[in-house]
Amino acid sequence: MAIIELVFRFYGISGTMKELQYLSKIAFDSTFKWINRRSQRRSYTRYEYGKLQVKYITPLRIYVDIWGWNGEHSKA
Repeated sequence: MAIIELVFRFYGISGTMKELQYLSKIAFDSTFKWINRRSQRRSYTRYEYGKLQVKYITPLRIYVDIWGWNGEHSKA
């Protein structure tokens, strides 16, 4: 499990989706920057890299609903 996924699981409680989206954007931008620094290899476009992200990265989700917004009991 990647470190970024562990961070998403730790902060993945209800009410933090905006922060998780911001963190996901920062992670996407920084990995896009570093993946394109490979020497003598063709660079990815943002579209191509976005397709890779959709294929290999799990989508953001709330792991614990502390306020019961989904109609379920709190797991906290």
